Amino acid sequence: RESVRFAEQHGWVVETTPMSIKTCQEYMLLRLGLTMPKNLPKVLQNYVAALAEGNPCYIREILDELKNVGAIEIIGTADKSRRVELRSREHKDGKQTLEEINIASWVHTSMVG
Repeated sequence: RESVRFAEQHGWVVETTPMSIKTCQEYMLLRLGLTMPKNLPKVLQNYVAALAEGNPCYIREILDELKNVGAIEIIGTADKSRRVELRSREHKDGKQTLEEINIASWVHTSMVG
């Protein structure tokens, strides 16, 4: 808290506003190494946008964690692009689906206290 007060006293605080849905989508494409919006499932876009509330740090954390637990996978396509594949409930390999994610269990995040 002292460091925040110090930054405020010296005018080093930057006020920000949440990113728009479109900007969130563009950031997700960039973070995942995708070139085409059609390769980013709408359900994932909505999921991340709802959790992140326009915060780019949260978007990064969410995508990283979803990859870590196997809920999403980035795969190559025949046309040399990449796309996101969502883990479905039919997979019985111990990896989580979006519906099974419990963000309160995430260790490396600034989203939950």
